[in-house]
Amino acid sequence: MTNSINSSFTKILWPSQLKYRLIIAIGLVHLVVMVLFVSYLFLEQEQFLKTQSKAQATDLAETLSNNANSYIISSNWDALQRLIQSHKDFSHLKYAMVLSEDFVVLAHSNPQFIGLKTVDTISQKIQPNQPINILIENADLLDLAVPVFNLHKDQLGWVRIAVDQQYIYQNLFKLARTAILCILISFLLIALVVIFLITKLINGLYNLLQIADQIKEGNWDIRASGLKSYEISKLGVAFNEMLDAVSNKDLKFRSLVEKSHVGVYIIQHGRHQYVNDKLAAIFGYTVEEMLETVIGKDIIFEEDWEKVKEMIEQRENGLMEFAQYEFRGKRKDGQVIWIEAFGSAFHYNGEIAIIGNLIDITSKKNAEENIRKSKRMYEFISVSNEMILHAKSLDQICSTICDIAVEKGGFKFSWIGCIDETNHCIKPIHWAGKEEGYLIMVGTISIDDIPEGRGPTGKAYRDGNFHYCNDIANDPDMLTLWKENARKRGYGSVIAFPIKLDNNVVYVFTLYSEKPLFFNEEEVQILSRVTDNISYALKTFRINEELKDFSRHLQNLSEIEKKQIAREIHDDLGQNLTSIKFGLAWMKRHIGDDIASLEKTLDNVIEETTHTMESFRRILSSIHPSMLEELGLYETINWLIETFKKNTKISVQFQSNMQGQSLDFERSLALYRTVQESLTNIMRYAKASDVKIILQKTEQDIYLSIEDNGCGFDTDKVDTKAHLGLLGMRERAYAINAKFKLESIIGKGTHIEIKLESDYLVANA
Repeated sequence: MTNSINSSFTKILWPSQLKYRLIIAIGLVHLVVMVLFVSYLFLEQEQFLKTQSKAQATDLAETLSNNANSYIISSNWDALQRLIQSHKDFSHLKYAMVLSEDFVVLAHSNPQFIGLKTVDTISQKIQPNQPINILIENADLLDLAVPVFNLHKDQLGWVRIAVDQQYIYQNLFKLARTAILCILISFLLIALVVIFLITKLINGLYNLLQIADQIKEGNWDIRASGLKSYEISKLGVAFNEMLDAVSNKDLKFRSLVEKSHVGVYIIQHGRHQYVNDKLAAIFGYTVEEMLETVIGKDIIFEEDWEKVKEMIEQRENGLMEFAQYEFRGKRKDGQVIWIEAFGSAFHYNGEIAIIGNLIDITSKKNAEENIRKSKRMYEFISVSNEMILHAKSLDQICSTICDIAVEKGGFKFSWIGCIDETNHCIKPIHWAGKEEGYLIMVGTISIDDIPEGRGPTGKAYRDGNFHYCNDIANDPDMLTLWKENARKRGYGSVIAFPIKLDNNVVYVFTLYSEKPLFFNEEEVQILSRVTDNISYALKTFRINEELKDFSRHLQNLSEIEKKQIAREIHDDLGQNLTSIKFGLAWMKRHIGDDIASLEKTLDNVIEETTHTMESFRRILSSIHPSMLEELGLYETINWLIETFKKNTKISVQFQSNMQGQSLDFERSLALYRTVQESLTNIMRYAKASDVKIILQKTEQDIYLSIEDNGCGFDTDKVDTKAHLGLLGMRERAYAINAKFKLESIIGKGTHIEIKLESDYLVANA
């Protein structure tokens, strides 16, 4: 920076043009001579004025001394005072006084000081045997004292005079001002004369320079003419002959360069001195715009500028003759392109320059990068799928997929976060790569539509779709805190994918690349397949867990039903059969007794037998509802509802258009068990007063709806492990290829809906 300023300052003071150098040189010589002359006059005048002032003051002091002795001897102080006052108007006099030998003021130009004794340090400097004592002599004041003697040369006292010397420098200032004006006028006159003479002398040279400038701009047809002086005329002839020779060679060279399929350039002093049409087209500029553009970050990608700058400087400084390298450039429209550069140092216009070629290798680089990315991403998805296939738990998938994304996918950093609805944030649970405290530094990532939730991760959660930022440093939605921490860790772009379970986002998978503009359609599709597979695995894990729980539930339920059946057989059938046995035994013992008693006992046995058969049918129905086969789905559900109403006193409305029609036993049983399980849940948990059940047949499907006005619950938070009845309904529906839908609103009730294709409908026999 300092060298640049010094260079610019030197060019101003000593320009490269010969005319201005001559003018400045002659002007400076004249100026120096005039300044020296005026300085000499100034010093001489200063010395003269000081000497004159000192002589006048001394004369005045001696005059007063010669006149004051008689007054002092006669002690005529009034006359002495009048003597002092008579000289009060002496030029530039500050004060005048007569002192006694012991420094008492006998007379003073200011009468107030008469009779006082001078005790100041200046007065103490007066030496008795000196004819003149100079007490003060500076730019402001001259103070001196001379002795007063009587006729016998005995000292009677002192005369002290002080003269103001500022007038000396005021006169000198006026003199200097006049001298400077004269210098300027003479300098201007000399400059005009010099300019006139030099212009006449070197006018022919400037004509040649103008011709050279036009040649530099591309006008190779111009020639030197009209040169008057002999020397310049000879130079012009030689100049024209040289142009003729160069033009013939240049035409051939330019024709070859302009038709070249690669960019050709000449660089000197940080600018393009020449570019062909192809090079200008590579950067999206015109040739004129390229020549006006400073080589720098306007056309060189910022991260590659230092490398390009170093390559140029090494050749300009003679450290390297030839260089071949690649860098990223920027087109006029902002597009980043890849360039391969070739260049050699050579002399151009008498100075070191660089000539070379540029080739646009963007397509080649993109193809190579796409191959690398595709290979890397397909390896990523392959390893990921294999891991998902063999994973034993969701936690294993989440932790391992982050490692795979970094190791195989080439990502700088990846992490998975779970949804924390309580704190309205996405909580990181696993990560891999160059994290370096990033997740702590960026703070909480919100799931709400606020600034802390408007990054790709928050958007992916809210929209249920992927979101990416291909330029973290310049994205307005990215908080400054995120940008700064991403820049420090080398993150260039980021993408986030939601991981869903039953259309609800339960995790968000976020990946960071070190490169800006990294994510394209192919990348997104491949990564989407990975996250879809994770979502599928999540669903599979959940289904397997639910099936395990449901299987245990069925086993427990089977054991409970066995115990209940055994208890009913023991308590109901056992008692009835025992009663029948005792009745028959009594009849056997009294077979010859009174007929009326036997008939009564026989009636009791018959009644017990009837109760036993009813209990048997009830137990059998609970195990296997044979009514479905005998009466059909409508009658069986109607019987179940009537039984429920008797036992619970809950109002149940049943609407159906399927009287006389039914399904095959498997589907009828599934719908019957759904109604049975729903009524059981309503009785136990719903606290409902009204239930509405609809069993309808349409052209497209068979529709079962069960709705209550109970307390309801939050379906998003329901745990199927704790609500295995709901799980059983859903699994029964899936088992018969039916659609299952559950809706519940806290405080308003629950609605269960099953839809089954009507093709399964059969007529009752």
